[in-house]
Amino acid sequence: MKEDLFRKADFLQHLFNVVPSLLFIVDRDLNVVRVNEAALKLAGDESDRALLERGGNLLHCIHSSETPLGCGYSKHCGDCIIRRSVGRAFDGEDVCRETTRMHVLAGDRRREIYFLITASPIEFEGKHYVLLVMEDVSDQKKAEEKLKQHAARLEAAYRDLESFSYSASHDLRSPLLAISGFARILVEDNGEKFDDDVREMLGIIGRNARKMEQLLRDLLAFSRVSTKEVGLDIDEVDMEALAMEVIQELKPPSEERTVRFEVWPLPPASGNRSMLRQVFFNLVSNALKFTRGVDPAAIEIGGAAEADENIYYVRDNGAGFDMEYADRLFGLFSRLHGAEHFEGTGIGLAIIKRVIEKHGGRVWAEGEPGRGATFWFALPAKQID
Repeated sequence: MKEDLFRKADFLQHLFNVVPSLLFIVDRDLNVVRVNEAALKLAGDESDRALLERGGNLLHCIHSSETPLGCGYSKHCGDCIIRRSVGRAFDGEDVCRETTRMHVLAGDRRREIYFLITASPIEFEGKHYVLLVMEDVSDQKKAEEKLKQHAARLEAAYRDLESFSYSASHDLRSPLLAISGFARILVEDNGEKFDDDVREMLGIIGRNARKMEQLLRDLLAFSRVSTKEVGLDIDEVDMEALAMEVIQELKPPSEERTVRFEVWPLPPASGNRSMLRQVFFNLVSNALKFTRGVDPAAIEIGGAAEADENIYYVRDNGAGFDMEYADRLFGLFSRLHGAEHFEGTGIGLAIIKRVIEKHGGRVWAEGEPGRGATFWFALPAKQID
């Protein structure tokens, strides 16, 4: 029987020693009753290790060099946090946890270590002790600091984007409108005084100013989508009604061209209605633009509900595109067709991608030159938290 108890005690001591965290069993005065190998290694100095093994005071062997020993119950002092945690455990709290930074004196070396300190009351042979666990969480703390720095940089970039939006909407658009307006006035009021070359140059000035003004409007739309928080206004959206609303707004008069729209039943979506409306608006606008040379043009909108997501598409029989370049479609300023054939700034699909990703979804496209294109987007079936 005694041999079994001896073996059991050896096994428990082995478990105690293989734990990588610092383990101490202490009394109310922080005298060490038992210590594991990890704690002895951190002590560093031979005299401190010997003192720990003989049952010396914990804070005389491993303590913070940040503040003087016995500085009082400071909020951030590592020594005082240890005292406070042990005291609370002796006073009846089951588990006390606190995190502190300690500049540990280990021989001649100083090491800055973040410890998660856990104090738990235990009882042995009728006496009360506290098991004190000091877990090195320095790597986690460093990762948290990096995340904070990254968040600060993102916040700065966000403020820069807001400043750009304001500048683009006021400081840049106003001069462009003035250039375009004055060029138009010169042609209208004095056109007969100019020769053909001058009138052509004024026309080029006006057209390019209007193109730049459109580009700025699109950039502003992209920045608004990028900075808007989806979670502020999430509702169940009737996607079929939304698609019909967009079609009614964009449908060209029948005398201009023949466009056949077909809208299949669409599953509802959880999302921001105005942002999802922008998705349909951009996709239908693109379909109308790239079917301009087709008679009759056919634009189909459909979708289906699947287990984890709802899928929607807008299909046309227009110019299409080469699938070799499909990965470029949703990039900012990316264009697969020359401006001389189809106008645009290359921002519309980038806005779509940003909106859908903000909703936790995905986008993709399929096409063939001269055979039309299909643009797909998928949204999570469940509402976004």
